[in-house]
Amino acid sequence: WSALCRFAYAISPEELKKKEMKHSFFTIARDPLALLSERAGVLFFLRGDVTPSKICYPFLINKNHLEIPENNDVYPLQIKWLGLIGKTGSLIGVPGKKNKLPRGTMDTLSTGAAWPGALSCNRETPSETLSRMITTGKLPKGSFDPTLECFQSSTGQLVLNRQKKTFQATTPYSEGFVLDHGQTLAGKFTTVSAKSAFNTILIAAMDAAPLTMSKRILILHLTDTKNNAMRFSSEDMNSVEDTGTSEKLARRGEAEIIINTNLDGYTLYAVGFDGARLKKIPLQIGGGKSRFIAKTDCANEPVPAYELVKE
Repeated sequence: WSALCRFAYAISPEELKKKEMKHSFFTIARDPLALLSERAGVLFFLRGDVTPSKICYPFLINKNHLEIPENNDVYPLQIKWLGLIGKTGSLIGVPGKKNKLPRGTMDTLSTGAAWPGALSCNRETPSETLSRMITTGKLPKGSFDPTLECFQSSTGQLVLNRQKKTFQATTPYSEGFVLDHGQTLAGKFTTVSAKSAFNTILIAAMDAAPLTMSKRILILHLTDTKNNAMRFSSEDMNSVEDTGTSEKLARRGEAEIIINTNLDGYTLYAVGFDGARLKKIPLQIGGGKSRFIAKTDCANEPVPAYELVKE
């Protein structure tokens, strides 16, 4: 891919020019938490914190696909699941002819029986397909757990648990966690526990050093934002009855963050949306670990971030 684009940053110029604009569900220009979450994408992918997978699973498509009425134009779920473990993509060719495969190809997939040697996605469930691929050595061991619907990338850095609805990324330079109230996730550098609300947490070195050696670390603690006076038809907030005012509200959230090292000599600052330091946050240090409670309401204004710095 040449680019990954979020839908959508802004739909109209007014969203960028006017200070008093309501936040909408489809754009992020007026959503301060969503704008901060973009930083995680920049670090994981543009900075290169997350290592690209070296294994590949091409999906074979007949170059005459559009001329065959019975063909399905929806990618099978097997391909979508495999994209959580290795690389996937479309390979257009001619059935029966030798097609040049990408480096690292472990298996090829298709729909129907027209492709000799390709794994047909029509004959079994996605769970059966991935489980059999592990048995035959086409997928790394431990990359898929059918009971939990848990996926681990081939590099071991990305883990998605669909049943628990958690996600984590563990790299030498950054660690990210998505978890709900009462859940705990552990990376190599950090362990996080959500005490309330749905939390997205990022721990990232900002000085080109790995986390274990960094002297300046960014910590994002993201919950949710809504327009003041928004009204929904139900508690799941799937249907909006009134979009409210342009004033923004940040959801209260609390999480314990444990860093697996002694942070003597470091100072932790709560940071506002404009990047300004709001107050110092005490660190509890002991047993070779350092911990604090991240609260989005620990200052006179919402706190979406912290700066951990050795001064």
